[in-house]
This record gives sequence, structure tokens and C-alpha cells, in this order.
Amino acid sequence: MYYEDTDAGGIVYHANYLRFAERARTEMMRVAGVGDGALLDAHGVQFVVHRCTAEFKRPARLDDALVIASRISAVTGATVDGTYTCSVGSASTRYDLHAKISADNSTSKSVDVRSIDAVLVVSAVHGQWQQAVGTRYDAGEVPFSPRAVGANSKATLTATIPSACTNGQHQGTNDNYADYSVQLTVATSAGTFHLTSRNKHRIVAP
Repeated sequence: MYYEDTDAGGIVYHANYLRFAERARTEMMRVAGVGDGALLDAHGVQFVVHRCTAEFKRPARLDDALVIASRISAVTGATVDGTYTCSVGSASTRYDLHAKISADNSTSKSVDVRSIDAVLVVSAVHGQWQQAVGTRYDAGEVPFSPRAVGANSKATLTATIPSACTNGQHQGTNDNYADYSVQLTVATSAGTFHLTSRNKHRIVAP
């Protein structure tokens, strides 16, 4: 730590820790191949810091050597059940759609999962499907497990999304279906994460 980093008492000024953390974050992204300059040149985008919190344990002082460790702790991806066949004669027949969410907690503290909300969005239709592309079904808060991800560990969260289908008698093509993307909001003690399923859920009405 240099004179410019400290206050009159030789203690590192508290706001400087954010500056150190930002440098560590920038270097971490550069090592990962997604540095700010490369992203801006290749795609015209940059990362934006949305939220920052700090908990001060003890002060650093003049001439101290600090090691800043930057880690990614995130909900990394989600998949959903592939296909559900809605039998002829079904009328608002309920069934459960399952979403599996990969979670990676690289921190030294357990992370509590507080809630998961799900929205289904029609992304493609075929045949005589009655819903238009873009139609949304908000399932709201859905049951899930487990409720926490341990320190320095990975877990797969399973969310159960209630859904329903109707398939009355119809003429014409027997190849009626719709593909749905599933949008998930995962609220945790480490922050809120927004994901869209990597695959689509298809409802088939033969």
C-alpha cells in the first residue's frame, strides 16, 4: 500500500477497496478472454456493475501487501423437460414441468435459495395451435429443492412448474405443437439471477 492509498493515520481509505476490487475483476475477465476492450471491439458491449456491497473486517495499512481474489459465484444455466404430449380430449389437464438449474457457489459461505419464479413464453408454433408466438404464462413462485448451496460447492436446483394443456377434437394436421422458452428468476442470499432455459419445452397436441 502506498501513501496515495492511505488517510492521515496511515490506514487505507475505505473507498479504495472498491478500486482494488474493480482492478481484480477486470484482470479476471481479461484472463477469461472477455476483457472489456475485447468485448467492446468485437461486440460493441461492456459489462456494467449492477450492485456492490462491502463488509470491512480489519484495515490495511501503509506498506501492506494485499492479495485480491476475484471469483464468479453464479447460477450458470437451466434446462427443462423436452416434450409433453397432450392427449386428445384433454381440457386444462394439469401436469408438472421440471427445470434443472446449475448453481456454482465458489464463496466461503453457504448461499440460501429464497425463491424461484417461472414464466413460459411461446417461441414457435406449428399447425392449429391457438396461442400466438410471444404469449406468456406466468407460473409465479414455484416449489424447488434444495434450499441452499454449500460453501465452495456446486448443486443442481430442481424447480417444479405447474402447467396445463387442452386438446379438443380437431381436423387437419396431426402435427400441432408449440415450443416454449422458460424464464426463471432465482432469488438467493447472494443476489437475484435471471435465466432463460437453454432448451425449449414442446407441448404436442396430436
